[in-house]
Amino acid sequence: MDFGRQLDKINTPIYICENDWRIVYRNKACKKYTSAPRVNSSFDRCFLDKKSVVYPEKQGGFNLLYCKVNESFKTAISFEYSGYAVVMFPLMLEYEFLFGDDFKFLNKDAADCVRNLFDVIIEGDHRVRDKYGMVEKLRKYIFSSVENYVTLSLFENHSRNNCSLSDIYKFMYKRVINITHRAGYKIQMDISNTHSFCDGVFVDTAYFTTVMSSLLLFCLSVSKNGKCIVSAENMGLKVRNKIEFAYDELDSIELYGQSLESFIESNPIDYFNVLPYEELCRSLRWEIGYLVNHEKELNTTVYFDVNIDTATIFNSPGVSKIADAESTVDNIITHLFSPLL
Repeated sequence: MDFGRQLDKINTPIYICENDWRIVYRNKACKKYTSAPRVNSSFDRCFLDKKSVVYPEKQGGFNLLYCKVNESFKTAISFEYSGYAVVMFPLMLEYEFLFGDDFKFLNKDAADCVRNLFDVIIEGDHRVRDKYGMVEKLRKYIFSSVENYVTLSLFENHSRNNCSLSDIYKFMYKRVINITHRAGYKIQMDISNTHSFCDGVFVDTAYFTTVMSSLLLFCLSVSKNGKCIVSAENMGLKVRNKIEFAYDELDSIELYGQSLESFIESNPIDYFNVLPYEELCRSLRWEIGYLVNHEKELNTTVYFDVNIDTATIFNSPGVSKIADAESTVDNIITHLFSPLL
């Protein structure tokens, strides 16, 4: 089976192994993730406890793996696909550890969903709809590893801080607009009224900036003209953070949805790459979804809602010196968007 043509476009590190754990394929994200293990070597030497590891059963669920890769301890999941064992290092696994959800996605239904997604990606001839090659340029920055800077900014104590939504939008406006315009994209950020209802809404700076930036990259990669408008709307008990763009595959999606799964049919690779950040929204209890309006030029809106009455979630002991919010936003955006320059 030819895995390489399509799986190389996915940001998540993926290894394909035969039943003796011999690696027959690894995607480009693996090569940027670590120099070893390589193709034709045995993946089982990475397992912390080889005796406890079983080969995934046919059409079964996910198996949780504990690995040591390049002297670093990692968590991974494996599942069966077409007789092979697929080993992935997904960012969403780190979110499950962080928020203590007891690995709710480690079940057969979730594995079936990923198998179906693999079918769509591998058997199709999908291209990443990115006029300027953004996803390719960002791949080495956005892959599922705790060594990745963006992930570290989520967990590392020095970057734990909260900030008002109004200030975060101002910081992002100063950084995102300049970078994306120089890359040829036409992005507007409507922050004219955010101070009236966002000044008193505080969120974790790193989480919010990463989710907003990643959803923005998703919208740019699937939009037909590289245009979008970013704005916030007061919904009473919550703030809706919106990205509007023009989408030309409306026949493949419903008029609305409470996830981005509807984009799988036409944009499976783009969806697979944004899936970890959709999972982060769920972990934070931020509702995510999309809306379609056929009457508007920018006919599709992707959004995530932040509840006004929900306390900011922190997961560090708070004993280290905290960086200022603007520096956190600046660092994350720089690592996400700087390859465009």
